[in-house]
Amino acid sequence: MIISARLKHALKSINLFIIIIASAIIAACSSSSKAPTSDVLGSSQSKQLPAENEGLTANAYQDDRIQSKPLFDNIEPLKEQTPKSKSELLSDPNQSPLSKVEELVLSKNYGEAQAIAQRIDRSRLSLQDQARLSLAEATIYSSTNQNELTLQSLESIQPSLLSLEDNSRFFWLKARTKYQTGDAQGALEALADRENYISQEEIPANQNMMQNILSALTEEQKQQISQNTANPNLLYWLGSNRLGQFSSNSQYSQGAPAQTVYPNNAANIDSIWQTTSPRQIAVLLPFNSNFASAAKEFEQGFNQAHANNYNSSKPQLRFYDVGSGDIQTKMNIALQNGAELIVGPLGTRASKTALGINSPVPILTIGGQTFDNQSNQFTFSLTPESEGIAIAQHARAQGFQNAVILTPNTPQSARLSDAFQNTWQALGGTIETHEFSSGEYDHSTPVKLALGIYGSEQRYTELSNVIGIKPKFNVSRKESIDMILLASNYNDTKNLKPQLNFFDAFSVPTYGASSLNPLSAPTGEKADLDGLIIPEMPALVSPNNAENANNAPSQDNANLNNPNINNNVSRLQALGFDSYQIIPILNQLKTQQTSYQGKTGKLLMDMNGNIVRIPSWAKFSSGKLQAISP
Repeated sequence: MIISARLKHALKSINLFIIIIASAIIAACSSSSKAPTSDVLGSSQSKQLPAENEGLTANAYQDDRIQSKPLFDNIEPLKEQTPKSKSELLSDPNQSPLSKVEELVLSKNYGEAQAIAQRIDRSRLSLQDQARLSLAEATIYSSTNQNELTLQSLESIQPSLLSLEDNSRFFWLKARTKYQTGDAQGALEALADRENYISQEEIPANQNMMQNILSALTEEQKQQISQNTANPNLLYWLGSNRLGQFSSNSQYSQGAPAQTVYPNNAANIDSIWQTTSPRQIAVLLPFNSNFASAAKEFEQGFNQAHANNYNSSKPQLRFYDVGSGDIQTKMNIALQNGAELIVGPLGTRASKTALGINSPVPILTIGGQTFDNQSNQFTFSLTPESEGIAIAQHARAQGFQNAVILTPNTPQSARLSDAFQNTWQALGGTIETHEFSSGEYDHSTPVKLALGIYGSEQRYTELSNVIGIKPKFNVSRKESIDMILLASNYNDTKNLKPQLNFFDAFSVPTYGASSLNPLSAPTGEKADLDGLIIPEMPALVSPNNAENANNAPSQDNANLNNPNINNNVSRLQALGFDSYQIIPILNQLKTQQTSYQGKTGKLLMDMNGNIVRIPSWAKFSSGKLQAISP
């Protein structure tokens, strides 16, 4: 018997007699409202999807062209294998039934796979294995175009529970099924998400499918999707103004990027340097200041990228110390020395000063923000505001509506929470904010207020007074909470997350900033953060769910040029590395002719010259970061 979480919590608050009566009623209802799993698996008829699943463009291409032009058959998401015989699979004591189902699905032996899947007791599987089973079932249904059953299976899956390879198949199945049911927005969003889980060789075919779908839409339909979606990748493909607005109060031009630059493949970034690229670059950093350590780390990453550039048009670098604040003087000296591009200074205030100076050559500041759409001004920064925006967009893309913020309301936390709140509300979400005192160990009071537990305790007291006894009581939180944002520092979060778990909020998706992953902290200490989701740099999250950078054995930066390898590299080193890499493609980024997949994330640019970073998404598990769905 399946009892909803909300009802289960309510039943815990009353005596045994009421529980028995309520359980009997629920059992009667369940038996008449839901078919057994075996009945669902045995169904061969695809039902009509409800109205809410119908796409914006049903009339545009929900017709015989789907049969005459099998768009999604151009990509094969399964790698065909030579299957074992049925007797070998059944007699293998070392292979679980779930593994057998997956092997049969991969070999396209769907009948035997379904027969074994029907006999699996889902309630005895872990959440990860339940997701694997649902993906296998969705693949089986999709093979016979049972769209409703395919969608039901896919909608029961949390992508974060799947491996990266399984996520590629998950989003392919979702896109294909949405396309067949006429849901253009759903198909495009799934394909946009899928691009994060496939190799560079697979990207052109994936983008070709998106272009084919977009070509069937009118401009009005594209505008509708742009207004209704919170998917940042799709917004970029649509040329929407919304991503630019939320990221830096500016706009994107129409059109999708022609290519994504990957620095370690055939189109290596150093080959893009041309004779027209800057031949001398001035780098302004505060070496003699309180920010000397940050300046040095940035310089290391910048120099590493420069060392990897073997192009004959490789520029000359000159570094200038602006630690004393004499930014304009050093800019003038750099220009007199022949600088054709200026990088720096570092920091929001210094960048604002530099952007206010009329420079005759392009300038890429590391921090701050541009607003005037000047052709020679660019900014690149890692700020709490950008992460607050990214968290809001990611959470809304997951379908979350009701958010709770726990914050100490310090200046740093306010930058994160305010940016999240502005973006969240602009995307139609609702928010409750609860403050707590930073530095305290016990946060139970604000946690219980945020989760609505005080109301549960009050109802328990009232019930006890009515019935004259004190029945067994368990904590009952509000079930309407979809996600939680911890706008807190590392030490406070180590106390908050376990207390949220204690008060029955472990299953609520909980987000925080990348600063909650201090690279110097040991893995065992980070175990208190288990379940926390953060936006992180690809350089610090392995695509194979390996440990993050502070656990890597190497102490050098030999692999700094590889954005998919975890090293002992700081965020500022990665920022310096990517800042160098984007110099020869700044104009292409600004006109949306390309994007750059770097160590800090996928980099785009808005119309005002601000770099917009799409991060990787990771969750703490046993104190280690594991890559999850974007």
